[in-house]
Amino acid sequence: MKRFSFPEKSSIIILIQAWIIMILFLFWKEPNSNIKEISSEKNQDLFSEDFVNKVLNRSIIFIGGVGRSGTTLMRSILDTHSSIKCGPESPFLAYFIKLWENLNLDKRIMEQTYKRGYKDGFINKALSLFFVYVLENKHIHGNILCEKFPQIMTVSYDLHKKLPNSKFIYMIRDGREVAYSFLNKLNKTKDFENFKIYLDVWNRSNEVFLKNCNRIGNSFCKQVRYIDLVTKTKETMEQICDFLDIEWTDKFLTHNEYIGTDVFAIPDEWSYKQIKKPVNNKSLNSWVGKISGYKEDYVKNLSMLKTFGFLE
Repeated sequence: MKRFSFPEKSSIIILIQAWIIMILFLFWKEPNSNIKEISSEKNQDLFSEDFVNKVLNRSIIFIGGVGRSGTTLMRSILDTHSSIKCGPESPFLAYFIKLWENLNLDKRIMEQTYKRGYKDGFINKALSLFFVYVLENKHIHGNILCEKFPQIMTVSYDLHKKLPNSKFIYMIRDGREVAYSFLNKLNKTKDFENFKIYLDVWNRSNEVFLKNCNRIGNSFCKQVRYIDLVTKTKETMEQICDFLDIEWTDKFLTHNEYIGTDVFAIPDEWSYKQIKKPVNNKSLNSWVGKISGYKEDYVKNLSMLKTFGFLE
């Protein structure tokens, strides 16, 4: 995979300025139904704090977690609800999230930026506005905006600070199952060297994701175990209904029957074949006995396997 190339620092400020102008102009120029309602107020100043805050106060659901952890299954189940239409993830967001990460990590460039008269926190607010505009302009969306994107948990804390009514569903799955699933999907040799690569990525990613989720708090970030979703589907989805403050629908239990109707899916999604099937637990512990040269001593010392209790 080609490595993401971050823009030249000299172009960052121009890029951000352009985004702010573009986002607010487009809200006014081609407003969607929800934005139109906000922007139609008499003498509404599109650059006022009042208008911006109304846009950012939308109810939004984000579904994240390490890939192969059940994010697509979760969004497919939720998509059967009349108020929610997550749809397939938006691939370009990988670049957007990388940009967000780099901007927040580059303290020097941000110090230089603020010296030039910019308000503190303006970048996170501008990027959050961009997110809302993207979700509003999906071909299909429900009353509650939704985006399923595994890496969204990387910036979830900063995102939630600017989108205070956003809620995050953080999917968690045994790292050994995740690593084995990647090996299968990418047709990699099932030896410990390859297995370790994906296991380490899973461990590092979840260190960040869990920290962000805990900082957001239980009211706005819910941890969902993949094993619970596939073995206790009704109970798990009832808890999610309470978390999202939505009504229960029996469609949650037969999501596969609605692929192509209520559930918009496309064949190039990695989990397309799986979501067309009923919820099942066939992949649980699928890695056991399948990894040549498996090193138990290494695996049992991985911090997040311990934290999540997967070694018990």
